[in-house]
Amino acid sequence: MAVRHGRRSSQFCRPYDFCPREQNDAEELSKLIGFYTYKAKGTSRSRGKSNSSGVSISDQKRAVMNPDELKVMPNSDCIISMAGDVCYLCRKDYL
Repeated sequence: MAVRHGRRSSQFCRPYDFCPREQNDAEELSKLIGFYTYKAKGTSRSRGKSNSSGVSISDQKRAVMNPDELKVMPNSDCIISMAGDVCYLCRKDYL
């Protein structure tokens, strides 16, 4: 069931309120959620006569949620995917 502005519609909002058990399902959901880029810092040292060192910074791509993280997601959490928008990690509210 999907809700957008008080109306139900499966084309606007899709809740994922289960933990994927199969690796293929977890990988597909991880790709759907997306990726982000972060700066990684690396250092190197050369030991010898000059005793030099260097620092490099590079852009690295990482999944917002890895398949392994999705497989162990607690039952109290869910992911909501909306058409044309980002995915949201939410806590289920039991009344």
